[in-house]
Amino acid sequence: MAELTIDQAKKVYLTAIDPKASHADDPDWWSEIVKEVREVCSSRSDKAGASVIEWWHNDWSSVGDSAITASRRIRQAAKHIRME
Repeated sequence: MAELTIDQAKKVYLTAIDPKASHADDPDWWSEIVKEVREVCSSRSDKAGASVIEWWHNDWSSVGDSAITASRRIRQAAKHIRME
């Protein structure tokens, strides 16, 4: 499967994780996010993808979320975005 473009990876992040993030945010920050979204999407499983993004929140449970459910959302959003 082809790697997500930068714009697709940003859209995945905005859809699956933080719709309030802005394309105007720090380019270095976006570069890291794009890299990790791509890693999650190319992971063999939701669990493997979760290991990539566990650090995104100090305590996923404090926001009622987990790295594995976030990984699942990222991977599902990527499938939909690739079909557009």
